[in-house]
Amino acid sequence: MRSALAGLCGLAAAVLLPLALVSVWLHTVVTDAEDYLARVDPLAAEQRVQEAVEDVLVEGVLQRVDVTALGDRLQASVDAPDLDLPFDVPELPGDLDERLAELRDQVGPLLERAGGDATAAAQELVRRVVRAVVGSDAFSALWRAAQQEGHSEAVSVLSSPDPLQAGQRVVVPLDPFVDAVREQVAGLGVQLEGTLDGLSLALPLASSDDLEVVRVAYRVLERLWLVLPVMAGGLAVLAVVLARRRLRALGVLGALAALACLALLALTGLGRELLLDASPSDSARVITGRMVEAVSGDLRDAAVTGVLIGAAVVLAAFVLALVVRKVTRTAAD
Repeated sequence: MRSALAGLCGLAAAVLLPLALVSVWLHTVVTDAEDYLARVDPLAAEQRVQEAVEDVLVEGVLQRVDVTALGDRLQASVDAPDLDLPFDVPELPGDLDERLAELRDQVGPLLERAGGDATAAAQELVRRVVRAVVGSDAFSALWRAAQQEGHSEAVSVLSSPDPLQAGQRVVVPLDPFVDAVREQVAGLGVQLEGTLDGLSLALPLASSDDLEVVRVAYRVLERLWLVLPVMAGGLAVLAVVLARRRLRALGVLGALAALACLALLALTGLGRELLLDASPSDSARVITGRMVEAVSGDLRDAAVTGVLIGAAVVLAAFVLALVVRKVTRTAAD
């Protein structure tokens, strides 16, 4: 009876270990806005993230801008050099104003390079306006604003007990970037005023169909972030204390812990792939992938540490068992 109880305690401790790691990670990283931002803020300095944001913005903006009207406006500005082609520079930090001022001198060369195709030149100029915003010092501030808004929305959806509406999604909004680009594109000419009004771009992370189980798990685990680690540790100690052969029980417990943490690593990787598969484009996949890697890094590190500690416990128990056996034989002789 005692051995069976020790085995059950050990098994329960191994099952609770990954849940305890996830619960602590949810509370200290996912739920806490400052900790979350501390992990995603550095992504703003990565070129591939900037390029991916640029592609998403260009695609979304070009779907709304009347590039034909913009092309006509550009052609008119070249034919009549005195025509004012203003740029409304938003109040953003850094060198954005300098970058946009340089675009004034690029209208003629763009038309020349496009072989007189004003529409193609207009599309290229839109891309350059977006590139000016993305490549400016303002990018990190815009990225942080987008991440703050997205984090607040995600935590609100995950923690709410209210039923999700059909089609509701967890997204990372890119509206701070859209607002900055809108300021510039709207300043390209009076023909374009209002064309970007109401434009909202976002990266979808999960839909209502995928969220219900995740929301329940989140609410339970986040609330038990202190209880689960204590329970896992207490059951592990109890399993060793109750066992008749304690070194053997310690070794088995280490092996179970290592296996449980390996399973957690596998599930973490699976969850990442599911999120990436939901990305609507390659650019969105890049952004989502980097965000997931940054945020889940602590959980992966904790799982790897659990595997290493479990393996070390197995090895230590084995060595101690050999030593005890040798001492016992020597004493018997």
